[in-house]
Amino acid sequence: MAATLNRILKKVEDLGDEYFVIHSEIKPYGPGTRRFILGKHMELPKKIEKLPNGKFARSQGVQMYFGKVPLPALEFEKWLDEFIKGEHM
Repeated sequence: MAATLNRILKKVEDLGDEYFVIHSEIKPYGPGTRRFILGKHMELPKKIEKLPNGKFARSQGVQMYFGKVPLPALEFEKWLDEFIKGEHM
């Protein structure tokens, strides 16, 4: 799975900074249980207040998600390749 995950992450990274992927495993955990969905920042989160620890709280920003449901790795990678060929370019 690590090779597939790394390929997917690289492809999403190559789309640009505004794109991101959310992925997680679902129960029962094990091979074939990781799901993916592609997102795009429409408005990046902004710093809204400085916290006592010196870090900043951020707004939520605005995101858009592609696809109706999260997909298993191999299906998502195939979908992502089609997205890159068609919609993004």
